[in-house]
This record gives sequence, structure tokens and C-alpha cells, in this order.
Amino acid sequence: MDDAIFLFDTESESATNFACSVWKSLKAWLGVTFREPQPGAKVFEVKAPNCIVVVTPNVLLNEVVKEAFEAAITTKKNVVFLHHIVSGCDLMEEIEKAPEECKKQVDKIVKEKRMIIYTEDLCEECNDMLMEKLQLKVADEMKAAAEKRASCRNIDIMKYSAKVAKARTEAGAKRKYDLCITAADAENSPDGMPVVAHLFETLSKLAPALSVGRNYGDKVSNADVRHTFNLVVVLTKDALTCPDLVGELKTALEAEASILIVHHLVSCPDINAELNKCEDKVLASSLARAARFTYMTEVVVSVTLGILSPGNVKVDDTKSPRTRQALSSGGGKQFRLEYKNFFSLDLAKDGSGQVYNTKFTDKKKDLPGDIDAAIKALFEQYDPQKKGTIGWPQFAEVDRIVTECLGGQYEEMISRRAFSMMNYPGLTLESEISFTTFHNYHAFVAKQMGALEGDKDASMHYKYIVDKVKSAKKGKRFLKLFDLYVVHDESKESSAFAKKLKVSIKNHTPNVRTAICNEKIPGKEDMTRAQIAAASLNCIVLLQEDCLKKAEVAADIVAAHSEGASMHVLSNLACSPILEQEKKKASAEVNTALARPCVIEYWDGCDQACCSKLLDLMSFPVDANAKRPLPNKRIVFRQKENPVILYLYQGCDEDADCAQALTALANLTSPMSKSGDLTRMEFLRDGGCEVLQERFSSFLSAPICAEPAARCIANLAQYLPCARRMAECGTIKTLIEAMQAHSDAPLLQGDACRALVNLSQDEVAKKKLNELGGFQQMLQSQKRFEFDPTFWEMRWGMKQLEEKDNVMVNYHGKGRWVTAKITRVNKGNGAYDVSYMHGGNDRKVPTNLVRPKEKSDMIDEFVAVWQWKPNGKLTEDELTLKADGMLSLKSQGLGAAGTWNVTEPKGGGRNVIKLNISGATSSIEMERISLSTLRASNGPQRAVLKDSNDDCLYVEYF
Repeated sequence: MDDAIFLFDTESESATNFACSVWKSLKAWLGVTFREPQPGAKVFEVKAPNCIVVVTPNVLLNEVVKEAFEAAITTKKNVVFLHHIVSGCDLMEEIEKAPEECKKQVDKIVKEKRMIIYTEDLCEECNDMLMEKLQLKVADEMKAAAEKRASCRNIDIMKYSAKVAKARTEAGAKRKYDLCITAADAENSPDGMPVVAHLFETLSKLAPALSVGRNYGDKVSNADVRHTFNLVVVLTKDALTCPDLVGELKTALEAEASILIVHHLVSCPDINAELNKCEDKVLASSLARAARFTYMTEVVVSVTLGILSPGNVKVDDTKSPRTRQALSSGGGKQFRLEYKNFFSLDLAKDGSGQVYNTKFTDKKKDLPGDIDAAIKALFEQYDPQKKGTIGWPQFAEVDRIVTECLGGQYEEMISRRAFSMMNYPGLTLESEISFTTFHNYHAFVAKQMGALEGDKDASMHYKYIVDKVKSAKKGKRFLKLFDLYVVHDESKESSAFAKKLKVSIKNHTPNVRTAICNEKIPGKEDMTRAQIAAASLNCIVLLQEDCLKKAEVAADIVAAHSEGASMHVLSNLACSPILEQEKKKASAEVNTALARPCVIEYWDGCDQACCSKLLDLMSFPVDANAKRPLPNKRIVFRQKENPVILYLYQGCDEDADCAQALTALANLTSPMSKSGDLTRMEFLRDGGCEVLQERFSSFLSAPICAEPAARCIANLAQYLPCARRMAECGTIKTLIEAMQAHSDAPLLQGDACRALVNLSQDEVAKKKLNELGGFQQMLQSQKRFEFDPTFWEMRWGMKQLEEKDNVMVNYHGKGRWVTAKITRVNKGNGAYDVSYMHGGNDRKVPTNLVRPKEKSDMIDEFVAVWQWKPNGKLTEDELTLKADGMLSLKSQGLGAAGTWNVTEPKGGGRNVIKLNISGATSSIEMERISLSTLRASNGPQRAVLKDSNDDCLYVEYF
């Protein structure tokens, strides 16, 4: 029986969609079931012990809802009101519409506060509050899980706040406060100041490392907004009619501060209506683009966590040299430049606007000279061959760069529309645009910006575009034609998969220049597939059965890898073969190219998170001219979803579906996956171990599910916190039961034995293994399948490592991977004896701490923060070696202080690290003489390992 049923207005589309959205978010909650809302339902069967009434306008006047509500009250069900506040209705007014015979019970519900305001932006927190109101058999488990999530939020706040505080102290531009909180005064909006006090109290308690100011309506506690990089604005009803608040906002923008909006949901459910009350167009535009955090009294901790999450808090003056130049020449401010930039983008987006009903054929010369010259220079970027006309391929290529330089997300449809309508009343893409037409189009845009009224910001905008596009085209990223090349076997399934991926990338990461292997590219029709692959920064393989055996797929992979492309594999959660087995079918060249790719999941039900992860893992050359493309972010802050966990719990009702999802998870966490460590950490963080255990125990009797589940456990257990959590939630017992139930399956037995070995690396899991007889079960399997190659192949993770192989070893399991060579393979237990490149040996190193070495490991091994000793004795600076080949010195700020690279000596021996520090007369050659020490071979310099670069990345990330 279901634990609860939703009662909603079946005649309202918005109410139905909201009920379905809440139900979908609740599907990830273990231990409880909710009946799925059916659009257009004619009757609600009130059999569940809990009834959730979705409160929207006139919901209790709906006859279907009214009848079910009366039945719930009569049968004494636990009724909870779920207020959809964004719908614009008043909760108490809607409750008053309840039937007269139910008034007494309704009053009891109100008195017991069985009412919840629900917003999708805070669905996790709202779901926790809902669980407290429901009568559940697993109420204690739900409460414990909620407390655990709350504890994790507090820990994250402490961690993120420490990073922010550290970054502020090391910033080039110093400010007094990390954050300043403000709101409208009590006369204009009385709801604001209590929220300021609440946020200030929470930050003081949970983030003591931060320096927080507040404007609290008195001279003593007020903070000057010019003394911070971040102004947190509490937006309440009529707040933007307060002159003092508007003045603070303008002052903060003039001081180059970042605006963060805390939206008081109860005070003003419709935030767009509040923003429209702002009379200053520039200020309103800045507020509309600002990061937004939904606030309710009960979820203040989550609001605090959102504000401090990486990427939201500004800690230094981060303007690029191009922006500085544009601002200095125009005498303007960055927020005014951004307003003009987005104004020009918005003009093109409005397909019914005046710009698409204007004729651009007649030459007009009434623009200021500097704007006229800038438009001419911009046309030269579109027309480098100086033909005087430009076609669609050239226009699209540069228009993408222009859009990205302006901070927008590229949309091909808008670009096509603009190109076509420049030749009024619209021509095909086969036509060409003359300079006259191009000039008149931009002259119209400049006039709309106020160029004829003497607005200097319009001139600054065009100078900025020209300079930015010029520098971007010189950047390393744009030396390659594409950011991502998608290769697949062109089967019916793969083609459909590729189309879904293309749509997802277009929707969520549109600035990524993507090419699909079987699609023709305008202007590049003469290029072969292999040439396009070689001209791409990243190559991703859509994993399907036997895809790597296809000659064209292999040729594309080899071509991309030979030109230095970063290799990735996309595993579809709904249909995925085993990556290791597919690689065995491939040629030696393909195996070399895919020695250690990043493996990413894909599910069209959560494609935004998949595309964001893909973008994070893609490789881009970093220089001053071309930056990484940014995802199409939501304005309202939401916690990142985990597609694997959501699919495992929401989309795996049948054993075949579950088997495919588990196979994909095993691929993601495979020892050969470069992104495996990240996936394991995220899986543990988002509660994946509990979901895996639930699915494993549910489908234990099905061999097609038990075998990939055992492989998942083996791969996840390489991360010791995962091993411990799985031991705590009963996975070891379930694994042993699976071995006993499927004693004749060598593949499963081999994976399960590997899982037990990896789990035993954690002391808690090892103790549990001894209690349950896990080692005895492993010995029985080993004896039974002693001469079965399938068992042994899986038993040691299919790594196939041999003596004298160069490998990477997780040194003593502490997360620092170093180069070593295998000196002996222990066939009895699968462990390895290794000799480290920096000196020293280890015996019987477990398989989960060893992986094959690939080319990129030469760099990754040394990426860290080192204590720099230029004279060999005293530490005088901090040297940071970065993965993009740049190095920095703390004494010289955040900017690059030089470059570095690693080379392998021809005669063998230790790798040579060459440091090219700016200002030095010659490069410094160093070698690793111990785990933590680099020594120069041509000078006295030494470097001692201080910390991993992961920690200092937070400073750069903010």
C-alpha cells in the first residue's frame, strides 16, 4: 500500500504539473512510496494513511478533490496541506473554502500546523519538512536521514566559508567584509530586517571564519557596501521602492560588488513583479541576472550554504585585461558595460522586435566616428579575406564567439534569424551579407542603445566587442575547430542517442562547439570524419556493444588522440555494455587512446546535470585570450542532482533496467576511468550507497543484476569512505548472500571476490567481513573456479598488469598517485610488488591502489602546491604547479608566473620537471628524489610538497 496520496485540482494544468513534480522529487526517498498523480483523474481513492492536499486557487471547490477530502476526514486519515505559494493563492483563504462538515477537523489541522509551504527550488528541505508531518512506519529512519543531511550542510558551510575567508586574505584587492547583508527599511518593507538578522545570526554561528557586515537601520551596526565584494540583498515586497536600498545597490555596483539576492518567498511569491517595480533599467537588468536564493525561515541553513557554494562568492577583482581596457577607454563601470552587452543580445532574441522589421540596405552615416570605426573593425573579423561579403558559415563561426564574449549563450536559431533578416525581408542561408547591410544592422543596434544621445556606454560596448573577438580568435581554444567531437557506430540506437545528446548540449551547454561524426558541417563539407576528429579538443565515444570494432569509429578515435584530444566515454544509463569487455574487442591503437578516459553518465531525464559534468571534465587550453565555456546556469540556486542515483531509484522497476543502470555505474567507477574518483565521492555524498543496497537486495535473485552490482561494489570500495558506508548499510551481507545464491556464476564470483578484497581495506568493513565469514566464502569461490579464466579475469579487475609495467600507485592509500614499476605479480592474492620512480619499494600493494599509467599522468603527478626554496634551505615562497602547464608564485599574486613541463629521459630514470619562471635567465630542471621533495639538477633550488592542488583550486574557482 502507498504511504500517501496527492489530492490536487485536476482541472488546473499548473496544479497537476506541480503535483507531478513533487511526486517525482519524493521518488528518491527510500522507504516510502507515494501514489503517482494522474492528470485528469475523475476520482481519488483515499486508501493511503496520509493525504496531501496541494493547495492552489479554489482547489477545495473542485468536486473530485472535495469528495476525496471529505472521505479522508471521515476515515480519519492524516491530512497535510501542501501550499503551492507561487500559484498566488492565500493558504488560509483556501482552507476557509473547506466543506462546513469538515470545519472542526480543518481547525485541528491548522492548530497542529500540518501545513507546509513548498517550493521546487528547495525540494529536498521541503520534502524533509513534509516527512515530519506524515504518519510513517519508517518515521525514525526518515528523521535520522534528515538529521544527517542537515549535519552535512553545516559541515559544507564550515568548509566553504573557510575557503572564502582564506581567499579574501590572499586577494590582490583587499576588502573589509566577505559579505554585507542589507534590506529595505521597515517603513517601505517591514519583512526585510528580520531576515537580515536571521542570516547574520546563522552566518555568525555556522561560518565564524567570515567577516560579515550588515545594514541594520542604525549607524552603529551599518556596514559600508563599498567595503565588500558581495552584497546580499533580501528582496521582500516593495523593497525596491525604498530609496536607501536602491542607493546601496547602485553604490555596490559602482564599487564592482557582486549582487546576491535572497528572495523572501512568503513576502513576495512573484519576484518578477517586484523587479518590475525598479525604475532604473540598468539596475533592474543587473538584479535580474544576479544569483538568487529562495528563503523561508525553516531553511535558512540551506540559503547560507547556497550563498557560500563555489562559484557564487566573489573574493577578488577578477576583471580580464580586455574588460579593464574597455572600461578605462570608455570611462564606464563593468555593470553598465554588462547591461549594454545583454541589451544587444536581447534585441536579437526578440523575434517580433523592431530589429526584424527594419530595412538595412541604405547606407547611413549619422553614428559617432568611434562606433562607426568599431563596426568596420568588427566586420573585418567576420571577413578576414576582405571579400566585402560574408556567408552563413563565416557569420555563424564569429557570431558564436561574439555571443560568448558578451557573456551570453549561443543559440543557432537566433543567429540564423539575424543573418537572414539582415537582408530584409529575409533571405536563405545561401545568400551573403554585404558590409553596408552589416553596418546598418549594427548602426540600428547602437542607436537603440542611445548612441545618438551621447551615451558613452554604447561606444564602450563596441570597442569591447572588437577587442574581445580579436583576442579570442587568437586564443589556443579557437585554434581548433571544435570543442567536442561525438563519435558513434551509426547504428539506429546510437544515432538516436547522438541526437538526444546534441539537443541536451544545445539546451544546457550551448557554447560548446560540437560536431557529430555522421553530420555534415556547413563550410566544412570537404573535411573527412578523421580530419574533424583531429581538429577537436575533446572526443567522446557513445558506448554501445561492438562499437569499438567499427573501422570508422576506430579511425576517428585514433585521429583525435594522435592530435592531443582529451578522450571521454559516454555511458547511457538505460543501455550500456561493459566498458572493459568492449575495449578487449578493440585494436591496440584504440586501447592506447582509451587507456584511461573520463567516463560520464547520460540520462535524458536529468540531462542538465550530465551535460554540466561533461563540461567540467572536458579539457580546454587556458590562456588570457580564450576561457572555458560556461554552462547555461539557472538563476535560482538549486543543489546539483546526481543522475545515476535518481535513475537507479526512479527508473529501475524491472530487473533488465536495473542491470543496465548498474553496468553503467560500474563503467563510471571503473579502475580505468579517469573520473572514477570524482564519481565515487559524489555517489557517497548524495546517498548512493543506500540506494545501491536497496536495489541490490531487491534484485538479488536475478543474476543479470547481481553480477553488475558486485562489480559496482568492487569499484566503489576503492574509495575507503564508500567501503565503510556500504559496510554500515548491510551491503557486505547482501554480497555474500549473492555469492551463495549464484555459486555457479564465475563472472559474478570473480567480481564479488574483488569487492570483498577492496572492502577489507577499511577496518570497519574488514571487521564486518570477519563476522559474516566473507573471507571463507572468497576462498571457497577461489577453489571452485581455480581453473576458470573468467573468474580470474574479474577477480583482479581485468587490469592485466604484468611485471615491468609502468603504473601509477596510490601511495599508501593516501590519495597521492606516483609513478612506479611492477616488480612482481602475486598470483595468489592479486597484489603487486612495486618499485617507485622516486626511490623505495612496496610489497603486496592491493589492486585497488594500482592502475595503468597514461600520458597525462606525467603532468597530474606533480600538480600540487610546493614550498619553494630557491636557495635550497629556507622556504621563501609557495610554488603552485597547475594542470594546464602554468605555474604561479604566491608572492606574485594569482597571475601566472611562468610555465612548466615534464619530460622522460631517453635512457630511462626519473622524469625531469622543467620550470620556466618569468624573469629567470634559464629554465630550472628538477627531479623527484622522494615523495615530497623536488631537487634541481642544475642549481640549489628545492621544492617540498605542501598540499594538493584540489584545495587551492577553491581559491581560483570562486
